[in-house]
Amino acid sequence: MYKMFGLESNIQNIYKLSAPYVGHESIETMQDLKKSYVRFLQQAHNSYPISNDPQIVVNDTKKAKRLLSAFSESILDDLRQEQMVGELHEDSVFQKNIKLVEECLEDLKVLNPELSELFSLAVHSVVLCNSNQNSEGFRAHGGTTNRCIGLIWLNLGPCISKQNVLEMLIHELTHTLVFLDELNNEHFDYYKIAKKEYWATSSILKKQRPMDKVIHSILVSMEILHARQTYLPCKNEAELIHPESKHLLENIKASIDSVLNHPLLNEVCKPRAVSLVQSAKSQLAYLEKGVCRA
Repeated sequence: MYKMFGLESNIQNIYKLSAPYVGHESIETMQDLKKSYVRFLQQAHNSYPISNDPQIVVNDTKKAKRLLSAFSESILDDLRQEQMVGELHEDSVFQKNIKLVEECLEDLKVLNPELSELFSLAVHSVVLCNSNQNSEGFRAHGGTTNRCIGLIWLNLGPCISKQNVLEMLIHELTHTLVFLDELNNEHFDYYKIAKKEYWATSSILKKQRPMDKVIHSILVSMEILHARQTYLPCKNEAELIHPESKHLLENIKASIDSVLNHPLLNEVCKPRAVSLVQSAKSQLAYLEKGVCRA
């Protein structure tokens, strides 16, 4: 969403949602906007301890557990990923992981100051914990939920690289920005989306999944490719959690075709969701040139 549509478009989405909560305050900086944005989120998700704390990575274990309760079973959680949110790590690992994520967020300020500011605006909490196995024996690396927008959880394995952590942060930020876009512009018909006849092929897991998961996967994959080609290059993609760029590109193509050629597309997707996929398709040629040069 950031590289595809630019900083201004994403800030506009946040401002539209925050405007009723501005009051008499003047909005001149991102942090000015975040005050009203957090007030919006507190009203929208009033079961969770959302705050405008400059310490985005949550160190308070009680607060972390309360935030993680936002991840609960959903009819659209086809892979049971939300049930994979596990327990907090023991304190030594917990503190080590907090330090690592904070270092990566500092690195992002240097690598891409604009994106760093957008991250600090859109995300109120990053919670670090373990991951349970799903029914297929897999563990998740992280996640977001529209039940508490602006919350990210990450599962960091031992010896994980900063490149992987940065890509995970970009991944989950993109989900967050898509959720915010959807609040302003309807994306899906949720009466139909859970039915398998409306599913398509995702671009990261390459599985048949609900249409919202597939479109999110396309937009996330696009952002990862954009990042690798601009501000976040990687010399050895074989060591990354996300697929290598050449495979990711092919997966995106397959997912876009799966969505745009779906016979029931306009029954399950609103015009905005379709236009997001069409925008991704229009940028693929540029991304493909970068992948071929690598």
